[in-house]
Amino acid sequence: MQQPAVAQTAVTDSPKCLAAIDPAIAQLVAGTKQTSVPTIKRLASNGCPRAQVFLGLMYIEGNGVRPDCAKGTKLVQDLAHNFYVEAQVFLGRLYEHGQCTKPNTTTAYQWYAIAAAHPQASIGREKARSIRRGQHVLLTDAEIKAGDTAAIAWWRARWK
Repeated sequence: MQQPAVAQTAVTDSPKCLAAIDPAIAQLVAGTKQTSVPTIKRLASNGCPRAQVFLGLMYIEGNGVRPDCAKGTKLVQDLAHNFYVEAQVFLGRLYEHGQCTKPNTTTAYQWYAIAAAHPQASIGREKARSIRRGQHVLLTDAEIKAGDTAAIAWWRARWK
């Protein structure tokens, strides 16, 4: 797994970001792409993490934008490496399902374990724990141990 520069603090959503992104996502889901796509792009470029993850998903799925796996995956990976739980869970799902990457259940499990160990309580962490528990049936004991070891090493490298 690629090891980017260590983040000083976890990436979080500001109240202003959340107030703007949630209606834009609702508009996109409702099919109002003319107004929602520019809003999501603007919020993402202004550093709104939820907008960046959602824009990454849009590129991966080609929803409202031209499909671009490399661009979408990079947005998600950058946030995952900067402690954003939703991105960590989503990156795990990309590896689990082989979407824009080769399927790799061990790497998927590793990202779920990283997200589940996140120090901030959140729905994302609970989702990660649930998914991680479900992931056990697909992995051998050795793969689970390797994923847990990698997740612990990931956290230790960032919290020296």
